[in-house]
Amino acid sequence: MNKIQFDKLLKPLIDIYDEIELNLIKNVLVRLETYKSVQGSLDWYLEKLADMGALDRDNLRVIKKNKKQIEKVLKNIANKSGTHIEDLDTLTSYYEQGMINVNPKDLFKSVAINNLIDEALKDTENIIKLIDTKAIENTKESYMKILNKAYIETASGVKTYTESIRDGIKEFAKEGIKAATYESGKTISIEAVVRRDVVTRMNKLNGDAELEHAKEMGTNLVYVDQHLGARVRTKYMEHDYEAHAEWQGKKYMLDGSNDKYDNFYEKTGYGEMLGLKGINCYHNFRPTWEWEEIPNRIDEVENEEVYERLEKQRAFERKIRELKRRKIASKNIDQEEYTKVTNKLHSTNEEFNKWLKENNLTRDYNREYVEKTSQESNHLKEVIKEAKEITSKRFQERTKGVKIIEINQNYSYFDLDEDKICLSVKGDKYNLIHELGHKLQFNFTEEELEKYNNLLTDKFSNYNIEDFELINHTTGSYFTLKSFDNFVSKYQTRIYIRDNTFVDGKLNFENALEYFSEGIKYYYKNPKLLKEKDMKLFEFIESVINDE
Repeated sequence: MNKIQFDKLLKPLIDIYDEIELNLIKNVLVRLETYKSVQGSLDWYLEKLADMGALDRDNLRVIKKNKKQIEKVLKNIANKSGTHIEDLDTLTSYYEQGMINVNPKDLFKSVAINNLIDEALKDTENIIKLIDTKAIENTKESYMKILNKAYIETASGVKTYTESIRDGIKEFAKEGIKAATYESGKTISIEAVVRRDVVTRMNKLNGDAELEHAKEMGTNLVYVDQHLGARVRTKYMEHDYEAHAEWQGKKYMLDGSNDKYDNFYEKTGYGEMLGLKGINCYHNFRPTWEWEEIPNRIDEVENEEVYERLEKQRAFERKIRELKRRKIASKNIDQEEYTKVTNKLHSTNEEFNKWLKENNLTRDYNREYVEKTSQESNHLKEVIKEAKEITSKRFQERTKGVKIIEINQNYSYFDLDEDKICLSVKGDKYNLIHELGHKLQFNFTEEELEKYNNLLTDKFSNYNIEDFELINHTTGSYFTLKSFDNFVSKYQTRIYIRDNTFVDGKLNFENALEYFSEGIKYYYKNPKLLKEKDMKLFEFIESVINDE
């Protein structure tokens, strides 16, 4: 199987672990945002240490929640990897012309292949269990590191509690959750370990199946394919087989060797960690015969140039994953850092896209981490269609250009930085209109913004802090009114926690980010209720979306 085929197979698993990592990070953030004792004090420190058991339990729930889905995805990956026959059409053509005696389509029925699939699936399930364990351990270690650092720095006066926590969270978000450590001390992320270990084992399954195919077809020769960007020789390599560019695109003997053909195992390092079908190797091989012609070999100079470009592309992707983690972590902790990281992410995206265009490459979003997405489904198409049918042309015009994707989560959200709406698989047309309301709000004219701010102040100014309750959620912390009789929903009263949450000791109503979007949702869903609860907001919405 080639890299594109493997990435397509692996994407559902990577998506699941992207979500797991985010939830593990959020579990830590929630505990750092809530406290009863004086921040940074001994009582605070002991309080946080006592919370370790609850953190472990919450993290285990995150893992267990996804267990059945992971097992289903792994089974699909194993079946597809084990039953894949490289270059099936060519082999079928040889059989139909009488050039080989075994119908390649019969290879699917092999008992030996099924045994290989079962063995690989068991191995991969054990790999996943180890990754899960390491992820939970690393989350706890990261939490302890932040606590210890904050307590020592606060007690010694080196930093304030806020400064220490911010610095700790920045470092935590930059590194992410780690699931493996090399002998050198280098650690790697969940996403990288899942991709590396699962692909490596399933790649080996695919190779073992091809060896079985060669045996059943009665040939002692295999052809190893080739691709631009294959690993080139460096001074750090200990074995010749680590230089993949040197053995690709050739025929090899499985048993023995001669002057014409080298031995397959000796030359390619098949079965070795850094050899053919080893870590990060996407070369394939299949049965071949003496009489079969093979393609001319790739120029090694051109291959090295492509390899260097691919290495740079991977570096961009790692940087983008890091920035996205930092953005999530800083959102409710450090508004200045959040703005800084958001701008950096935007500029890095622009730089990356420019570099890709210059080098005639395409972007591999599967390697850039974060939300769990799927291709546009019939459900999403229907929701978009239904929303267009009931909204005004002016509303559509003022919100056009926003990207809409579907995510396998229970909630939807609008990503300002990427100008993207992530709609829950459970979302309907009114959920979509709500998120489009966020898009419209950020496109207000200066005159509209001034009117809206006055409207917001009038609506919330009669409420005091005692009227609100603090909610700590994995998606963020916020205040919400205890009684929402004057609003269309409790959700509409949310005031999110930011650095500027309080101004002169009072809640800053500019952070009531659901007021307008929830209002525009009810403008279409239940206009009678909106008029009854908030006639001024109803009239304001009409002024910004009605067709002229």
